Amino acid sequence: MEFVRKHAKTILSVIAAIFIVGLFYMNYQAQGPTVVKVNKTKISYDDYHKSFTQRLDRERDESEKTLSADDISSIKQNVLAQMVQDELIMQRAKKFGVKVPDEIISSSIMSMKAFQQDGAFNQTIYSRVLAMYYKMSRYDFEENLRNSIKKQFFRDLTLSSAKVSPMEVALIFKSSFPKENFEEKKAEFKNTLINEKRSLIYYGWMDDMIKNSEIINNLPKIEAQTSM
Repeated sequence: MEFVRKHAKTILSVIAAIFIVGLFYMNYQAQGPTVVKVNKTKISYDDYHKSFTQRLDRERDESEKTLSADDISSIKQNVLAQMVQDELIMQRAKKFGVKVPDEIISSSIMSMKAFQQDGAFNQTIYSRVLAMYYKMSRYDFEENLRNSIKKQFFRDLTLSSAKVSPMEVALIFKSSFPKENFEEKKAEFKNTLINEKRSLIYYGWMDDMIKNSEIINNLPKIEAQTSM
């Protein structure tokens, strides 16, 4: 709890950014067939398809060429993998009793520009945007936000162990770039090393969770049925 309060500003900025661009997932309810089962949690095909469609539209807008069948297949697998990873993180956060205070939820919502008028939170706009854009109730939206903060907090907490010592930074830099000026690039190189360690920690952590979880992927079967 103290960690959440101490880092509230950082958490709010991250979550606000995620929600403004629409990169969050709906509650995993029983809507149609189950695309993947993660332990005891079922993720519906409808939720997957919404996320896939959003990602596909974004990739098409950003790509300078027409997406190939392989590109689309890769996007499908990436979207499904991300949903599985998010669910595993959520399950782990619940296991360790991660809680998000109501004040964090309120502050986050009030900081989102989508709900503001003239730089200030507007309740009418909030209700209208939820109904017209997100198409969900206030309770569902705030629970999704709470879950997103839980996942972000637990992910950050796990990756916070990524640290490098000044000696380590100097040794690796000088062995990799013997002709470069270390003092000029020390800060940037340190951040690079930390990010590399964070990636190794994250993928090692995720790989361990996947190996110790029951994951049933029904996407190939569902797509085979719909193509018939």
